Amino acid sequence: MKTTNKILVALDLSESPDDVLARVLALQPGADTTIILLHVVPDIPHTSYFIESSHPWIDVHRISLETAEAAMARYRNVLAAALPGAIITPIVREGVASDRIVQTADNHNVDYIIVGDHCRSGLTHMFHANVAEHVVRNARRNVLSFYVPS
Repeated sequence: MKTTNKILVALDLSESPDDVLARVLALQPGADTTIILLHVVPDIPHTSYFIESSHPWIDVHRISLETAEAAMARYRNVLAAALPGAIITPIVREGVASDRIVQTADNHNVDYIIVGDHCRSGLTHMFHANVAEHVVRNARRNVLSFYVPS
């Protein structure tokens, strides 16, 4: 029987990454496990009329990337302390979260993906992209999706 060696953990740093990390620890991964922590920062809005040096989105985007890198390093340290021997790699990517999660899982050939889901319904579901739903439908590997309170 094959043991799980690679897990991609998608973290939304704006909501509840601690809930997702608690689920990872509850799985009791072994010392030979590789855990890839992924956070995706949305692209800056593209317009044809702005001058890069003065566009406010560029600064916001840069700060978002720096903040995400620092947070991911902290979460990596938390998991490393709880899972001695495991290889934990934080990755921050830019783009559409659901697409980047599926791409990163494919690129790293992970065994499965862990992603939280807010289980929105009605108008809220219609106006908010459901990342977990897209990942479950499009990933070519197992996905562990669970409810995370908003």
